[in-house]
Order: sequence, then structure tokens, then C-alpha cells
Amino acid sequence: MKTTRCFKPKGFGEIKNIHRHIFSDGSRVGYGAVAYLRLENNDGRVYCSFVLGRARLAPIREITTPKLELSAAVVSVQLRQTIKEEPEYKVDCTKFWTNSLSVLKCIRNENKRFHTFESNRLTIIRNGSSVFEWRYVPSEKNPADIASKGSKMDKDVGKRQWFEGPGFLWTDEDSWPAMIDLPPLSTEDPEVRRENRIYVAMSDEDLLQILF
Repeated sequence: MKTTRCFKPKGFGEIKNIHRHIFSDGSRVGYGAVAYLRLENNDGRVYCSFVLGRARLAPIREITTPKLELSAAVVSVQLRQTIKEEPEYKVDCTKFWTNSLSVLKCIRNENKRFHTFESNRLTIIRNGSSVFEWRYVPSEKNPADIASKGSKMDKDVGKRQWFEGPGFLWTDEDSWPAMIDLPPLSTEDPEVRRENRIYVAMSDEDLLQILF
């Protein structure tokens, strides 16, 4: 399969806006992210191009899939920083996409405390992105699935989505995957660090001494 690497094709005309879209995914095999530029001209014509992809193998020491998906989100933020350091076009906005509800809930959380693993990675994500930049994408429309699970070379559909971005990016924003309602994090979620409470028993005499 052949693919072009130019960000703006010949005869595209004057650019109306440029969006950066970065997708991430994690699995027991690996995790990674892939970035695209989406150009729209004054006539409403759209063109998407592959910018940069990054994939990493999962650690030998087995960790949970939600943790790998969170690590993939960190790679997304790092990809944006890498792309920003070599500007060619002025980007109007950036969208981060993930199919992990766990990642989205953690990013949107404002009151729960996390374990060290999650806390460290969420700090990187929040320092490098805004909560409102993160969106949900179904797994089958997430090109980063190739980065996390791999793909056979004879699968043209997967390769086309990797190099050209998912089909919905070539359409109007009204046709993009809608954000879903996310339940809030609870103390039962494995990412949340539970608070330890210490109960002390004392006699009535000890209580009276404290009070008076």
C-alpha cells in the first residue's frame, strides 16, 4: 500500500482551519498513540494526513489493561509536545481520542485520590492537555488499536485507517462519535486510593478529660 506524506495536497486551496487529532489505546500486548492533521479549506473540502505514531510493548511484569490505556494517554500528550516543537502549520485546536472509559473518568475526576501509578501519569496528562480536549471513540474506529495490538500486513483496511485516520475525520464534525455519559468514579474503582480510617476506643472517663 502506498501513502503520501504531504500535509497539504496540491490544489487544496486556502486553509480555513487545522485540527490535530491524537488517538491512543492500550492492551496486554502493548500501547501507543497516533496523530493526524485535519485540514479544511474554504470550500469545505477535508484532508487528513498521518503525522506521527508511537507504539510500545507492554511491560514483562503484567499490569492491568486500564493502566496500559492510561500509559497510552500519556504517549498521546507526549506526541503533541513533539509535534509542537516542529511547527509547520498553525493548529487551531487539538482533540485527544480514547476508547477507554476508565481513562476518561480518571481525567475528569476532581475529588478522588489515586494510587501512585495513576497519579503520576494523570499529572503528565493534565499538565499537557485540557479535560475538554478528551473525547470518546469506539474501539473499532480507533486507529491506535493497531499500535496496541499490531496488524497483519495484508489487512489493507487497517493500514488505510492507520495512515489516513478513521473515516469520520473526513466528514463534518456533526458525524463524529458523540461523547457518552460517564458515571463518576467511586471508591470501588481499582484506580482510586481508599482512605484509611483509624477508630480509637476510649472510656467515658478519658472522654470527659478530653472534653473538660
